[in-house]
Amino acid sequence: MKNGDNSMRRDEMGSKNADYIQEYIAKHQPQFDRLSKKEIRLITLVSEGSRSEKIVSSLGISEVEYEELRANISQKLSLQTESDYIKFALAFGLISF
Repeated sequence: MKNGDNSMRRDEMGSKNADYIQEYIAKHQPQFDRLSKKEIRLITLVSEGSRSEKIVSSLGISEVEYEELRANISQKLSLQTESDYIKFALAFGLISF
């Protein structure tokens, strides 16, 4: 395989990834627009790998409120796993690489 072939594949993959991200954002933009500042902060903290104790302290909420907030976010956005949170946060610029 020639070096130019690898470069073209990377360009194609980059284009497909960009298309996927744009589609993902378009699909989730209405839900994102309805999130509270506290929900956005929670998504950011979870995406950064923060533990629940740090999130509770950072947001100034109880453990029960934390669980309710997570449940609301899961219902609104269908975010279940940490990977889901990270993908969402990356797409909307809440975190970066």
